[in-house]
Amino acid sequence: MAQVYAGKSAQIKVSGAPVSVTKEACSNMDAGAYILYQISDETKRVVSKDYAITVYKGASSTTAVSAADYTLNYLTGLITFNAALGSTDVVKITCYYVPMSTAASCTIASFDRECEVIKYGVFGDDYKRGITGFLFGSGTLESVDVADDYYVTALLAGLPVILEVDTATGSEATMAGGNRMYALLDKATLTANATDLLKRTVGFTSSKELVKGGF
Repeated sequence: MAQVYAGKSAQIKVSGAPVSVTKEACSNMDAGAYILYQISDETKRVVSKDYAITVYKGASSTTAVSAADYTLNYLTGLITFNAALGSTDVVKITCYYVPMSTAASCTIASFDRECEVIKYGVFGDDYKRGITGFLFGSGTLESVDVADDYYVTALLAGLPVILEVDTATGSEATMAGGNRMYALLDKATLTANATDLLKRTVGFTSSKELVKGGF
């Protein structure tokens, strides 16, 4: 049976100013294999790349881990260690997290997952050939709060923002229902209609990481 959802259940979130946390708790995510850990607090899982990060382990979380010994997914707060930790190790992280809040007065959102198709041909071909290139996401956000200059400021500064488009059907731990990305804003359009509200539409394209969700 097909699943259907009301459009109003979608959630559109944007990034705010980074906030410092010291030795934030992390939870083991691989059922005792002790390789995958994630920041426990769901609201603190987007980690800023602009500040120093220290990961700790040990029974009292006092041993700093070399950055060469793990990888961090900045969009989900998932830490992957190169080798299994001990069962008594308690993992914590000192960093700046990026709070995500609901996009104010957003009324319409669209999101496309895209794959760049590189077309080519060789001598003697009658038809084009193609191979897949880069994966990326793009879309638009429409807002009735035209006085909010958050998006325009980011566009003019050329700074990426973090966007999250959720279908509200998945869990934060797996991002099964959402799509979270670093986004560069490439257009801001103000629309005036005598029979409607003033509206601002911004276009965006993902840059680098894109966490793929249920859509």
